[in-house]
Amino acid sequence: MPKTTYENGKELLTYSWPEYFELLKKLAHILQHSHEQINQLIGITTGGIIPALALGNMLGLRPAFLAAQSYEPTMQGSATETRRNLVFDRELASTQPGLGNHVGIVDDLSDSGVTFERARRFLTSQFGYAIDTQKFIAIWQKSTSTMPVDWFAEKIGNTATQELPYIVQPHELEFGPHVLNEKITLQPAQPFFGAIRRNWQAYFNDIKKLAQLAHEKEINQVIALTMGGLIPGLGVARILGQKPAILAVSGMPQHHCPDHISFARDLIKTTPGLGSRILIIDDRSWTKSMLERTVRWLRCRYDYCISEIFTAVLYHGPQGYPVDIAIHEIESLSNGDMPKLIQPMASEFHRL
Repeated sequence: MPKTTYENGKELLTYSWPEYFELLKKLAHILQHSHEQINQLIGITTGGIIPALALGNMLGLRPAFLAAQSYEPTMQGSATETRRNLVFDRELASTQPGLGNHVGIVDDLSDSGVTFERARRFLTSQFGYAIDTQKFIAIWQKSTSTMPVDWFAEKIGNTATQELPYIVQPHELEFGPHVLNEKITLQPAQPFFGAIRRNWQAYFNDIKKLAQLAHEKEINQVIALTMGGLIPGLGVARILGQKPAILAVSGMPQHHCPDHISFARDLIKTTPGLGSRILIIDDRSWTKSMLERTVRWLRCRYDYCISEIFTAVLYHGPQGYPVDIAIHEIESLSNGDMPKLIQPMASEFHRL
């Protein structure tokens, strides 16, 4: 059960990571046993990033992401919540061509239902030719929501008028400005039987250390690469008090070009404009090509507003791109291959 506390007369429900993970697993089972099949997940940033990644792992789907920008502050838990100035970035961040025709729109919670409804309208206007059905998916649905969520793990409240608690999610406590003053102890990242396995605490500490080093470089724009850079990028941005931009990048080997890399048409951002001191984040760099071409892509698109580009990874190999920040230097195996990297997202959320 989440911990209940009160702050300035407001009820807070604080969820731990294990409680959060169990709700995601419950939601995945609900989706799996639904008579309506989803073949495309679209996570709304930034709240829908972790749920969409976890559900995608468990359901065997590769999510796309949609950036929502709200220029009007809202109060979670208010029955009168409005988002009159909610707009969406014109692009989807997707690493695969095309879009599934049965779409599940994923967010962390539904307060009023406005975000889901606006997302549905936007996707219809932009991709209606390819979409047959759209369903709403959330971890929490509050009774104040006027737009019913098709699948949710937990409902908060039982009337549309009562004052509802504020949900404190674990990443809000894990990643915040307080991390910049913490002493971070890193756990070694050594291969064992050809694989490096990271638990959640080691992984989170790697992200926190990255954020501290990024702070020293006065970064004002985090760009997270899909898919491995999403959680590190989200964590670093939260610690720095920023919102990450997302760039969808995919390696698509071809017989005539084994290192072929494709990019989405543009970044997706939850804030207008782009900072001048850029930090590109991915989880690893075993070869030079991915980050090298990402830097080149950004220079081609945004050179007019960029003063410096920095690169950062959690795990860096001897043949990797010469990054500015690497939390762990990883040696190749005796056969020359790099060890398999098993992140906690893959360990926690197995394919159902």
